[in-house]
Amino acid sequence: MDLRKLKTLIDLVSESNVSELEITEAEGKVRIVKGAPANYQTLAPQVLPAAQPAAAPASRAAGVVRFLKNVGLFFAAPFVGLAYILAFPLVGLGMLAWMAIQAQKKKSEEAAKLQPAAPAKPSVLKTVAMVLGAPFIGLAYVIVGPIVGLGMLLWFGFQAWGKMGAKALAERSETK
Repeated sequence: MDLRKLKTLIDLVSESNVSELEITEAEGKVRIVKGAPANYQTLAPQVLPAAQPAAAPASRAAGVVRFLKNVGLFFAAPFVGLAYILAFPLVGLGMLAWMAIQAQKKKSEEAAKLQPAAPAKPSVLKTVAMVLGAPFIGLAYVIVGPIVGLGMLLWFGFQAWGKMGAKALAERSETK
């Protein structure tokens, strides 16, 4: 409770018919009594035992060590921060690589579960037929591919011409 509030309460009690006022707040408890003799509680001074002469240098040495430690930390702090900044990308890349390895392991384990048993090896005769037939199949694609492509091009061209109409085409040629 601040001093102004306390003074206001004392003035209120002295000017009113209230003989006693007691207020309890979070900071403490205040009791104001009108006309009562002041009852002060005094604290007796405490006498500290005399320090031993050997303890003084030890506490002084501990204070000096603590001071030197704080000075060392003050000068080392920027370098520690720099080490963290420089290590951050490396740690991040390491974690990324670790996560990729874990994901790849999980993916390969799931694929192994889903993959059916390996098929039997094809016979030698089938392998030889595929090796000999592959060039001819490729040649067929090379020959037939352009023909099919040209046919598709013509097909779409005639479709567009049919939609546009011969009349529109004739009008276009006349305007030129």
